[in-house]
Amino acid sequence: MAKIVGESDCTGIIKYSFLKYGIGDVSPDDTISNFKDYYENDTNRQQPQDSAIQGKIKNLMAKRYFGAIGEEKVINTLKLLPDTYYILNEVRIRLTKSVRWKKYCEYVKSAQIDHVIIGDTGIFLIETKNWKEMNLTSVHNSPHKQIDRAGMLFWLAQKKKFGQPNKTYNLVVTIKDLPKYKYKFVYQLSLKELNNFILSRKTQLTQSQINQIKNWLLNLRVINPKYAF
Repeated sequence: MAKIVGESDCTGIIKYSFLKYGIGDVSPDDTISNFKDYYENDTNRQQPQDSAIQGKIKNLMAKRYFGAIGEEKVINTLKLLPDTYYILNEVRIRLTKSVRWKKYCEYVKSAQIDHVIIGDTGIFLIETKNWKEMNLTSVHNSPHKQIDRAGMLFWLAQKKKFGQPNKTYNLVVTIKDLPKYKYKFVYQLSLKELNNFILSRKTQLTQSQINQIKNWLLNLRVINPKYAF
């Protein structure tokens, strides 16, 4: 079983959504002690009286709830990988200054990655989406673009740390079986395809390299970039 390193927000979001807004069909545990602090504190705040505001908040929490359900399913799937693999959740990359992303003529400075998997077959950056087909390509900031941006910043971070970046795969994992949306340098996979894809890549990292990358990510700080993309 793969080793999980770092917490995910998904459990707290699921419980919070159920307890406070009645969203979802899960039964809350007897304790909510593993909530994030900001969920616990927010639970005690007075609810806005405006029904429109309440509706917007509930819609937002519903989106977060279904997103959290998706992340939980991905984590449970990834746990079935061999114990030589590590799962890091909620990895954040932040630069000291924005860099120009020539592909979109945009300036980017930070990214959050749902899951980073490290094993002998490489490094896998995962953006999870529990969406309908219509949302996959219609939103301005598509999940494919999100993970592509994260991959670019991850490349810069590796370049800064190691000099020569290790092979990295950018993945969008959809909980529902959706038509494939083609996007260069990004693989779109269904949940049932995920582990086979990871295990079928060529071996390229030693155990020493895996541990080095894992420890680096656990202590990742703001990065001062020297390279442009």
